[in-house]
Amino acid sequence: MFDSSDESRDEEISLAEARRPYQINLNSDTELIRNNTSKCCGRRNKRKSLIKILIPRIFILVLTTVYVFIIAATFYSVENEKEREELAKYEESIKIIKNNLMAQLHNLSPQIPIERLYQETNEFSNKLLEIGRKRGKRGISSLNKEKQQLNIQQNWTFVNSILFAISLISRIGYGHLVPLTPTGKTLIFPFAIFGIPLFILLVADLAKTFSLLFNWICRISANCWRKFRKRLSPSQAKEIKLNGKNALKKESPKNCCGQKSPIATTCSNKSEKETIKSQNNSQPENESKIFLFFLFLLIWSILSFIYLFLENWNILDCFYFVFVTICSVGFGDFAPNTLISTFFTIFIIIPSFAL
Repeated sequence: MFDSSDESRDEEISLAEARRPYQINLNSDTELIRNNTSKCCGRRNKRKSLIKILIPRIFILVLTTVYVFIIAATFYSVENEKEREELAKYEESIKIIKNNLMAQLHNLSPQIPIERLYQETNEFSNKLLEIGRKRGKRGISSLNKEKQQLNIQQNWTFVNSILFAISLISRIGYGHLVPLTPTGKTLIFPFAIFGIPLFILLVADLAKTFSLLFNWICRISANCWRKFRKRLSPSQAKEIKLNGKNALKKESPKNCCGQKSPIATTCSNKSEKETIKSQNNSQPENESKIFLFFLFLLIWSILSFIYLFLENWNILDCFYFVFVTICSVGFGDFAPNTLISTFFTIFIIIPSFAL
């Protein structure tokens, strides 16, 4: 009886041992499936969060761009005709002055004294300067520096209208383009009321995006630097680890039996994790601030040197113009004159404000 019962027990034990690996394999398969599903869910959540972040920012950027083009097209259609009329009047007045002077000089004889000739030339120059002053007040440059002639080019081109629209909603206000018609002056109010908050919202969203990007870059660079530093000095890393373990052994309190209390160990582990997290969070923030400061200086210098080649300004004027533009001061004493410089100014205003 005892032999049969022992044999039956041995058979049951052998069968149980034979089933164990299958159970272990099933458990491992379920764990793998759970890990894969968690990874897939994590990727999907990251994609969804990225889409949620990008879609509103792209929408605001597109909306601001469309709004700027609407302002530019409106002022181009309103102010362009008025500027053509003003240019025609100024050109006609200049022709009349020239013809009168030529007729008077032709009719003059050598008997006329030199004082009268000086008087005629002074009157001519004063009238010419008065016309140039009026043209300058209306945003029209009086002379073309390359040809040394009166400039008959229009300022209200479509590209300059885009620059005017951006300077309006960004509150820079260069002042080299101003609306002359009552319609243009009236349209300033609604375009500015709706455009300025939209531009502020766009700049705030871009600033958040840039800050997230810079924090991410700083974290990656800090992690790479830590890994590189550990590779350079493995002996120091080992010493730090050993000292940390000894410190934990010394600091952890013991109970009456001479063993470590589990409550103390859990508390110490939690405090260590919190300190490590706080250090890891504070270091990238400080590094990002320093990085942004040096990035601002770098961008300021690069833009100034680019304007040095685009415009006939000295280096101080270039730094002055870029700083005034970035800080939205816009005194109006300097403004882009060439087509390339105007395009470049249009594209740098929004990113420079976001920084």
